[in-house]
Amino acid sequence: MFTKPGNRASLLLALLPGLLAAVVELLALFLAGWLPEQPLPIRAGLVECPYFDEKLVDHAQLVLNERLLALGSAGRPALPLSQGLPGLLDRCPAKPAGVVLLRDITDPIWPRRAAQAGIKWVRLYTEWHDVQPDREYSRGPSAGASLTRTTSFGTIYNWRYLDRDIATAEGAGLTPVVTIQGAPEWAASTPCGPLYPQYIPEFARFVAALAQRYDGDGVADMPGLRWPVRYLELWNEPDNTDLAAVSLGGCWGDDVNLNGKADSLEYADMLRQVYPAVKAISPQTQIMPGGLSLDVFETGSVIGYPSYSGPKFSADFLPALLRTGAGNYFDVVSFHHYDGYRIYWDQVYGARPEAQNLMAKARGVRQILAGYGYVKPLASTEVGLQVSSSSPELQASHLVQEMVQAYAAGLIFATWFNMRDQPDDLPWGLFDKAGTPRPAYAALGWITGELQNYRFVRQVVTPIPQVQAYLFQEISGSSRQNGLGRQNNGDHQKLVLWWDSGFPKNRLQAAGTAAEGIQVSLSPQDLHLAGQYYNLHYREGNLTPSASQISATEATTFRLSADPVVVEIW
Repeated sequence: MFTKPGNRASLLLALLPGLLAAVVELLALFLAGWLPEQPLPIRAGLVECPYFDEKLVDHAQLVLNERLLALGSAGRPALPLSQGLPGLLDRCPAKPAGVVLLRDITDPIWPRRAAQAGIKWVRLYTEWHDVQPDREYSRGPSAGASLTRTTSFGTIYNWRYLDRDIATAEGAGLTPVVTIQGAPEWAASTPCGPLYPQYIPEFARFVAALAQRYDGDGVADMPGLRWPVRYLELWNEPDNTDLAAVSLGGCWGDDVNLNGKADSLEYADMLRQVYPAVKAISPQTQIMPGGLSLDVFETGSVIGYPSYSGPKFSADFLPALLRTGAGNYFDVVSFHHYDGYRIYWDQVYGARPEAQNLMAKARGVRQILAGYGYVKPLASTEVGLQVSSSSPELQASHLVQEMVQAYAAGLIFATWFNMRDQPDDLPWGLFDKAGTPRPAYAALGWITGELQNYRFVRQVVTPIPQVQAYLFQEISGSSRQNGLGRQNNGDHQKLVLWWDSGFPKNRLQAAGTAAEGIQVSLSPQDLHLAGQYYNLHYREGNLTPSASQISATEATTFRLSADPVVVEIW
């Protein structure tokens, strides 16, 4: 069931004071000559939070409020939390954890297993050439028809498989993010790359039709749709420059069609036609450029950046889009993050310990956007670590780190690649090909369970640069007993911390860092915490799970490694 228009109007009126207050606060900061290190996300339109009574919330306002709350870290004075969303911030905290489902989406057991691990998002794929293999048709809108809400859709498209996949995901309680790729042979010289200009309007009609079918407005919707599909991603890794790597899904990073025009400019042309077509039909649908690899390109003087023999990606793809003004034709920037190439982002955009790894890459993307005058919400449609170059245990540790930093970086979602190993790919999965779970699957369930009723507050800067620490606050109204039988009433906190050597996980052992653990003594003052007691939780496989009570009045010795530890404070 969806919120009625009258209720939406009431919600917007309730949000208005908070939005105005936030603008006043930011203007005051600007006039005072101070700006936060990371640009604050701006309004991205209403998006749905179906896991909290299907309430509609303004995600940008949510993230903005969390940012304002977090600005008191690193020695800065705390700013007051805007009051425009009384209770809503607590009722609908960010839940970024997700997973990529490839062929396994056809079997309901895999979405159910994903949901059992506590995730909320699932990335799905649809191939344009499967939905619309032929450009000739005798029914439906004519080639010159305007795109309005009264246009009849669905007569020329085969939605059977995408309907099945979305119904399967939603049946398990997951929110789909749909990646669109695979041009028909009549629309492009290759399925992964630039479209023939004369068929860009046809693609725009297709994406608008897809948005219409899954936007949940009651007009030409998929039968049985439970809640809207809000996020559409156009091709996968379009910054790829290697035509031979067609399996990546996108190849708009160079000039693969040899027409003398940069493919990035052709991608911008496509966005300029798709975006208004979709917004005319479904204003709340959020358009994302395909998840950008933003990696393994020429890095100049960056020390330690690893050699790479696979497809290369264009460092200029995102800047090229922004230079043309195409930033006005997408809502959210999606990027991919793989630990093996973290050194570039750590060295160029990192500021240890405040930002590194996923945090550094998010900061880098925000700085690229800011350089052209844009501020956009961020998401990541692929994060991962494959076990053949690391180990199952390090994969599990890395997954927890990525999900915690996804909260801290303010990502809308971060989807792990992938659920199960595929027959023709490396072992990236939470499960192997036979369906046996790896430790990463249990780790995913552990961290989503630990943070289920919590929202991110701030990163904690300790005297030891290698210690990564992130503070979370229990949401109000979630009264329950903690591990020692004490009653919590929304004033409870959790600190997630680990040892980060700065080396990629796939070279951790070779670098000689202490993956087995290191003893670190930290005082309450070091952690910037206030409370009477601590309660330590170690993930199973690190140390024996503990609910031991520790006095918070003296220094505590932690055994830290790449495997995160959760400390409860009350």
